[in-house]
Amino acid sequence: MLSDESYAEFISRAKNLGLDLKESELKAFERYYNELCEYNSHTNLVANTDEKEVYIKHFLDSLAFSIVEEDKDKNFSLLDFGCGGGFPGVPILIIYKHANLVAVDSVGKKIRFVDKLSAALGFGSRLISKNLRIEDLDYAYRESYDYITARAVAPLSMLVEYCVPYLKVGGKLVAYKSKTAEEEISAAKKALKLLHAEVADVKDYKIDNDSVRKLVVIEKKAPSDKQYPRRNGFVKKHPLW
Repeated sequence: MLSDESYAEFISRAKNLGLDLKESELKAFERYYNELCEYNSHTNLVANTDEKEVYIKHFLDSLAFSIVEEDKDKNFSLLDFGCGGGFPGVPILIIYKHANLVAVDSVGKKIRFVDKLSAALGFGSRLISKNLRIEDLDYAYRESYDYITARAVAPLSMLVEYCVPYLKVGGKLVAYKSKTAEEEISAAKKALKLLHAEVADVKDYKIDNDSVRKLVVIEKKAPSDKQYPRRNGFVKKHPLW
């Protein structure tokens, strides 16, 4: 059970992101936390399951997506690249009741947890998991998503190549970054040009009293060349910069 102090802080800091959390949503986050702690007791997903660490640094940070998409009733498709312990995709799905999520991760233990969590939270067909590298997604997934999120996965130049081909034209990649954001944007210029995308916005936010975090929002402007993303590890071995 979350302490009264942590509970109050989570609610207060969520309001700073424009979120007035409902009781049902708070219960869903409590179930999420319990599932995470139980799974992490035998299979390492996160380094620290302290309640404040999880609620603020994982749940709340994930919910910073709300400063990009303010309409909580919007119906949209989301792909979460490198979903790990479900961050940020699952917290987003808790808040956005009409969104649908494809969670992608190459690590089997992470996908097994996301599947277990989905069952516990009753997401049903709203959440589909894929245990593979994003560049190995079926061709049918290309040009399909309104949003793609990526949190603590790769430098922006790589994220652009990995993710933009799966966005609809007009869709947006939301990359969770910190103080390196501007340097990463500069290094991603070639990738942005080749993938027909551009930086639409950089949004600052805070989840605690520490440094400012950033969401780099990349908008897709035209269909992607079929050669991207390159397979067999080429994106990481030979970045587009």
